[in-house]
Amino acid sequence: MFLKSKWYLSFALAGLGFIILQILGLFLNEKVGGGILTLELAWTSETLNQSLTRWDHNDLIIKIIFDLFFIPAYTYFFYTSVQLASSFLKTNSFLIRLSKYLIVLSFMPFAFGYSKNAILLMTVSGYYNEQSIQITFILATLKYMSIALIFVYLIVSYFQIRFTKSKNLL
Repeated sequence: MFLKSKWYLSFALAGLGFIILQILGLFLNEKVGGGILTLELAWTSETLNQSLTRWDHNDLIIKIIFDLFFIPAYTYFFYTSVQLASSFLKTNSFLIRLSKYLIVLSFMPFAFGYSKNAILLMTVSGYYNEQSIQITFILATLKYMSIALIFVYLIVSYFQIRFTKSKNLL
């Protein structure tokens, strides 16, 4: 399968997962402002308990389990996006050298996300302490930071590709 075809497939899967999570979130977030992020980014048991009391236990489990299916979809999207972006860049570009590291980084949200969700499932089931809450916070933060780095790379690559194309037209 060609790289562009893989990217379209990964985009469709990630988009579908995102839409499903948003629809699911519409039903679940009526009770909880901030959604599941309030649990992921809780730093203390007091903050966590305040958030947990506003969730229906079954709705929360469904949301976390559904996220487990979304994580591979967006990981595949990040992986193919970095590959596709680097395939359009000049061969001697700093961004191409950086893409070798970003390919590895594109799998970090998967590792951080699954680890975070495993701990979150234990937390929702009542098995938690201050350290597990803080580890969940750290994993969520690392996940979102790695996603942000990938997006920054993709945006910079996009502008580099556009700049190079427009320069070649002159």
